[in-house]
Order: sequence, then C-alpha cells, then structure tokens
Amino acid sequence: MAIPAQVKVLSGGLIVHKLTKNDWLYLGCLLGVMVWPLLWSALTAGIYFLGYYEDLRPQGNWHAYYWSIGGLVAYLTIDPIIGTRFRNLIFSLLWLSLILGLSVGTQSLSGSVMPLGAFLYYHLIRLMFWRQYRVELVPWVPSKYGYDRSYYPLENRWSRRMELDYSKLCYRGGFLVLAGCAILALAMNTR
Repeated sequence: MAIPAQVKVLSGGLIVHKLTKNDWLYLGCLLGVMVWPLLWSALTAGIYFLGYYEDLRPQGNWHAYYWSIGGLVAYLTIDPIIGTRFRNLIFSLLWLSLILGLSVGTQSLSGSVMPLGAFLYYHLIRLMFWRQYRVELVPWVPSKYGYDRSYYPLENRWSRRMELDYSKLCYRGGFLVLAGCAILALAMNTR
C-alpha cells in the first residue's frame, strides 16, 4: 500500500507524521480525565478555606476514580479505533507520557498499571504481526456476530483475513493482561 510522502516510516512499522484533530481530541480527553480530580480538589479547598461553605471539605481520595479511568484507558488502548493510532510514534509517546503522568499525579502506580500493561501488550502484538507480514496490523472489530473488518485510512485498506487471528489474540489476550494488571495493582495496594 502506498503511504503518503509526508509520512516518515521507521523500523518496526512505526511512522512519524503530524497529529490529526482526532488524535489531539483523544489525547485531550485523556488529559482532561486525569486533571479533573486535581482541579476539583483545588477548587473545593479554595472555597472551604475562603469560608463560603463550612461543610465542604477538600476531597483527597480519588483512588476509585483513577482505578476506573485506568481501566477505561486500558480498554481503549486495545480498541482498534485508538489502537491503530499507536503506529504514529508521536501519538504513542504522548499517550505513554500521559499514562506515566497518571501514576505521578496520583503518587500511585495502581491507576496506571492497567493502561501501561495494555499499551505494552498492544505494541508487542503489532510488532509480532509486523515482523511476520511486513504490513501494519489493522485489527478486526468485535461485533454482535463475531468480528467485522475495520478500515485503515493511512494505507487505504480494510482488515484482511490474516489479521483476524492477531485481532483475537489482541482482544482475548488483552483482557487477560488487564486482569493480570488489575490483580497486580490490587496486590500493590499503594493507596
């Protein structure tokens, strides 16, 4: 498949090109859900200390919130809508830095173990596929009746039959990785 000239192809199938509006939207949403508890805590603390509400106390325990956000981000990482964007090195590095920022912001790794595990697992699957077939993995999408083909606009092609087994491995193995990461995060119990 022909890749546009302005896109630089690196080893392992990674590419470098300008982020699209949708890429920025996904990264902005991830940043928004990560920053919200910090803004809320600062807002409630400021209102409390100014004396406007006597019963309003600063909220400090966001463990369940970050745990659920971590699970959602991990699921989105193995989803083909966002998963094919990880081929872009810039998007991957920004996503990884936001995931690591999640652990720094909460001062706990339990909220970011699942997204980090899913991120590394997805890159492992796409690298295995790249080494075998020398084309980018375009995962099939799970549907009500099995799996449906998905479209990859950069290479202007649909999912092929050879990608179905890797898609199943990505989803089924991905959920096992998520379960293992969840158990690891519970075992860490840092907060």
